[in-house]
Amino acid sequence: MGGYPSGQRGQTVNLLALRLRRFESFPTHHENTPTLSECFHSCQDICDMKSTLRILAAFGVAMSLIGGGCAPTPPPENPAITAPSMPSVLEFKSVTTKKSKTDSLRNIVVESTGGKIVNPLKITGEARLWYFEAVFPVTLHDAQGRTIGLGPAQAKSDWMTEEWVPFEVRFAFPDQAPGSKGTIVLMNDNPSGLEENSDSFEIPVIF
Repeated sequence: MGGYPSGQRGQTVNLLALRLRRFESFPTHHENTPTLSECFHSCQDICDMKSTLRILAAFGVAMSLIGGGCAPTPPPENPAITAPSMPSVLEFKSVTTKKSKTDSLRNIVVESTGGKIVNPLKITGEARLWYFEAVFPVTLHDAQGRTIGLGPAQAKSDWMTEEWVPFEVRFAFPDQAPGSKGTIVLMNDNPSGLEENSDSFEIPVIF
């Protein structure tokens, strides 16, 4: 068989082992200088890492050719949050007056935009035994209680009845500070002028 003679082969192995011991025992200027064995293992780790990266890259290319089945699904977009819409009117289907009557006014509607009354002010509704000469007074007051607008609510049909009669009132008022508060007052028409015969219904509003 070819190769070294057994005696020469043993001398060669001993020589290599002696050189390896000399190399590992060779003094260095840095305490952390790796040994030849450590360098060998580090090179082996790097080779293993490169092999792993090559496998992962090949897998990624294969999946992209298949159709990107492993592509992450983007998270669903959050639906847009919209502010709740403000009512276009202030509505009172049932009404309790200042004197606790529940059968005098109903279906009161005050036109508004975004919860704020419009100018000119418009109010509609139904009243029963609330008129005199087919009208009753409506006033508008600012936050200090001052009267800043008034007008007669006009009956839309025969007022001389004990049945419900529809009405409408419209009047303008001076501009107020945006967001300031006020009050609408619907008063029964009281020709006697006696306090015991008077009654009203108040509606808080925003300008």
